Amino acid sequence: KPYELVRAEEHLAEKPEVIELLAAYGRGELQRGAAQAAVWNLNSGVSWQELAAKLDGTVRSFVRSPYFTRAEIEAGMSYAAEATRRASLESADDESKKDADKSMSMSSRYDSES
Repeated sequence: KPYELVRAEEHLAEKPEVIELLAAYGRGELQRGAAQAAVWNLNSGVSWQELAAKLDGTVRSFVRSPYFTRAEIEAGMSYAAEATRRASLESADDESKKDADKSMSMSSRYDSES
C-alpha cells in the first residue's frame, strides 16, 4: 500500500503540540534525532527513560548503539516542553478569540435592537 500525504491537522487535531513540533522541524529549526524523540514522547507516549534505553538495529545485531544520544534526549525534552507551551498558548488565544467573537456578536445584536 503506497504512502499518502495528508495534512497533520487531519490526524493530530487532539495533539497540537505534535503539530507545533512538525511545523518547527519543517522550518529547519530542530535537530532530526531530538525532534524524533520528542514526537515519539508526545504522540505515542514513549517515556524518556524508554527512549534513552532504545537501541538501534535488531535483537539479532551483535553491536547495538543507543538510538538517541544523551544530547538528543535532552534537546528532545526541551523541544517537547516548548511545543507543549506554544500549543497551550495558541489554544488559549483561540479561546480568547472565540470569546471576543461571541461578545462582538452579542453587542452587535444588542446595538441593532436599540
